[in-house]
Amino acid sequence: MSRENITTSFRISRDEAMLIRRGLVWLVAKHHRWKASGSALNSPAIFASHRPRIDEGEFSAECQATVLHVAVVTSNDFKAQSRRLRLDPIELAACIPGVRVTEMMPRHGHLKPCPSSYRVRSRRLLAKLERLLKRAKRAYIRVHGQRAFAHASHQWQQYVRFARAYFLFCTCHRTSFLRSGTKVRRRLIQDRWMEYFRHELPVRGLEIPPEPELRDLVRRPLRVGKRLIRYHGWKTAHDNPDPLQERMKNYVIRRCHRSKASTV
Repeated sequence: MSRENITTSFRISRDEAMLIRRGLVWLVAKHHRWKASGSALNSPAIFASHRPRIDEGEFSAECQATVLHVAVVTSNDFKAQSRRLRLDPIELAACIPGVRVTEMMPRHGHLKPCPSSYRVRSRRLLAKLERLLKRAKRAYIRVHGQRAFAHASHQWQQYVRFARAYFLFCTCHRTSFLRSGTKVRRRLIQDRWMEYFRHELPVRGLEIPPEPELRDLVRRPLRVGKRLIRYHGWKTAHDNPDPLQERMKNYVIRRCHRSKASTV
C-alpha cells in the first residue's frame, strides 16, 4: 500500500520548520538524557507537584522514532526547492508539541529573546497544523479504518503524557505544557500564603482579617507578581524569588496596618 494514501502534503516555510524542529530536538535531547540516567522510574514532575500522582502515560519507542523522523525532515535541507512535507497524522501530531515547546523556551529563558511576533507566528502555525491534522486523519481512516486510527492515536497520547512527565519537565521547575490543574495550583499557593499570614500578623500585633478579605489581599499582589514574572521570565523569577516574596509580605502587612489605623 502506498504511503501517499495516508499522508498529507503541504508547503512549509523555513521559519515554520524552525518552530517545529527546535522543540522536537529539545525533546530528543531530553530522551537521550533520560536513557543516560538509567531510565528513571520516577518523573521529576512528581516531586515538584502538589497534586496527587497522575497518569504518566507509557513510553513508546515507535513514537520516539516518529519524533526523531519529523525533527530530521524539518531540518534546513528538506526539499529546499519546493519546501513541501508529506506527513501522516501521527507525524503531524508530533509537530504540535514541537511548536509548543519552542514557544515555551524564550519565555523560560532557554533561548535569546525573540521578536514580538514570535508568539503570533507560533499560534498561526498551530492553527495550520490542526487543520492539516484533521485532513490527514480522514485520509488515514479511509485506508485503515476508525479502529486502527483510534489505536494509533491512543498510543501517541500515552507517549505524549510520558514525554510531558519525563522529558518536558523544564529545568526551571515548570512543565513545558500547561495542564488543566493551573487553577488548583493557584488555589494551593493562595492557601499557603494565607496560612503564613495567619501566623505572621498576630506576631506583628495585627488582627487577622476575615477569610474572604484575607484571600482578596493575597490575590492582589499575586496578580502583580504574575505581571513581573511575564516581564522578567520564569527562570529569572525562580532564581531570584526573594523580591517577589518580599513584595507580597509588605503589601499585605501594609494594608493591615492601614486597616488598623482607620479603626482606631
